[in-house]
Amino acid sequence: MSEASKPNGLPSYDPQGTESIKEIPDRFLVDGFLKLRADGAWLFKGDKIKHFGLQRFLARQLRRTEEGTYWVVNGPQRALVEIEDAPFVVKRILFDGENPETSSMTAQLNDGTEEPLSADSLFMSEEGVLYIRVKQGKAGAHDGEDHIARVTSEALLDLESLLVEQDDGSIALQHQGQLFSLGQTA
Repeated sequence: MSEASKPNGLPSYDPQGTESIKEIPDRFLVDGFLKLRADGAWLFKGDKIKHFGLQRFLARQLRRTEEGTYWVVNGPQRALVEIEDAPFVVKRILFDGENPETSSMTAQLNDGTEEPLSADSLFMSEEGVLYIRVKQGKAGAHDGEDHIARVTSEALLDLESLLVEQDDGSIALQHQGQLFSLGQTA
């Protein structure tokens, strides 16, 4: 018997590890209703969810399946989510001091959590979108695995004073006396 199931055949109400879609009885699996857009907006049957509390609930309950897709866990029910870009979104970058160049950074995520942000966890896609690695070993990720979070334009503005253009035209982040290239690979 997997960790996902209780002896009575119900899926766990609070899964701690990664679950497989195959472990969830069909009656508890919902598909085709939820979508997370690249900007962090949640859609239900194509309509934007405007209630802030519901948005935060969905983001907090988001988990990766064993197969690599995502779903929202609500009690024994699992609602599959179409992810347009990244499963998490960085809303803001916070600094613990007045000088961003020397301060520690914290990423504020769309699920209401905050995580220490290491400059070397930032990377840029070929399209020029900035991402960070978050939630290592959490939200359905195995130990040592993480998720990616798209950096919003608001959070990018928080980093603006740290961004520098290099001689080859690429962008780097100048932080705590080091230059971190925002390469084009994940």
